[in-house]
Amino acid sequence: MSDQSQLKLFPMTVQEILSVIPLSSNHAELLYREGLLSFHPEPEKKLLPAEQAELFFVGTLAKNPIPLEALKYLLHTLSPPYAYSLKEVFFDWVQGTWKVFPSGSRPEREIREGRRFLDWAVVEPLALRTFTLWPGRPELTWARESWEAVLKAGLADYDNDFERWEVLFRFLALAGIYFDFCHLAWNRDHLPDYEDLGRELGLGLLQVVMLLGQDALLEEVNDEEELFRAGMKSLADQARIEVVPALTRGYGGIKALYQAFCRSRQTNPLPADNEQVIQLSERNAFRWLEEGCRALR
Repeated sequence: MSDQSQLKLFPMTVQEILSVIPLSSNHAELLYREGLLSFHPEPEKKLLPAEQAELFFVGTLAKNPIPLEALKYLLHTLSPPYAYSLKEVFFDWVQGTWKVFPSGSRPEREIREGRRFLDWAVVEPLALRTFTLWPGRPELTWARESWEAVLKAGLADYDNDFERWEVLFRFLALAGIYFDFCHLAWNRDHLPDYEDLGRELGLGLLQVVMLLGQDALLEEVNDEEELFRAGMKSLADQARIEVVPALTRGYGGIKALYQAFCRSRQTNPLPADNEQVIQLSERNAFRWLEEGCRALR
C-alpha cells in the first residue's frame, strides 16, 4: 500500500505527514506563507482527508530541488486547494498544464514493464546536427560507439520526464567532450550550440531551472536567454561526471579511448602542419583525458 493510501485511512497530524514525505516544518511554513497551502501547517494539527491530500501533493513537489517560482508555475493551472494525487494527474510539458492519466496508463504500469531508454536511433538525428566537425563526418562513428558505452552503463535509461532530460544532457556532455578533445589535440574551435540544441529538444527555461535546482552560480544572470544558454551548458558540463567513467569502461581504458578519438578524423587527415606541435597537443589531450575531461570553454 502506498504512503498516500495510508494517509487516507486515519487522521494524521501535519508532522506525521511531513515525516512521510519527508519535508521540514520550516519548508511547509514557507509554502503556507506563499499561498501554496490553504491551512497553517501547525505540527500537531490533525488534518481532514482533503488537507492530508493537499499537504502530500504540494509537499512532494516541494521536496525536490525546484525553485519556488517554478513550483508556483507548475501549480498555476490547478484550482486551489491543491488536494490532488500524483497517481492521478501529470504535468504535460508541451501543453503547459496538468492532465488526468488515461485509464491503464498510470506510471506504475511503465515501471512494471521496465525502464525505457534512448538508443542510438533516437539520438542519431541530434548527432547529425551536432557532430559536423570533419568533412565526411567520420566522428559520427565515434559518437555511435560512445553512446553504446553510455547505454551499456545504464545512463540512457529513464522512468520519467526528469530522467529523460538528464539522459539528453548526457548526450550533450558527450558532444562537449568530443569538441574539447579536438580543441586540445588539433586546435579546432567548434562548440556545440547548446541553446539551439535545447530548443530543438523541446527544453525551455523552466525545465533548465528545475534541473539546476538550487545552483547559485547562475543567480546573477538576469537575462532569460543568457540564463537558458548558461544553464544548458552548465547541465551538460555536470553530466560529464557520469559520462567519462562510462566511456573509459566502454572502450577498455584511457589509452583505448584516446585511440578512438584519434581514429575519429582518419578519413580526413590534417594537412602537413608542424608534426611536432601536433604531437605535443595530442599529449596534452591525453593528459586531459586522464584528468577527467573537465570542461575547457
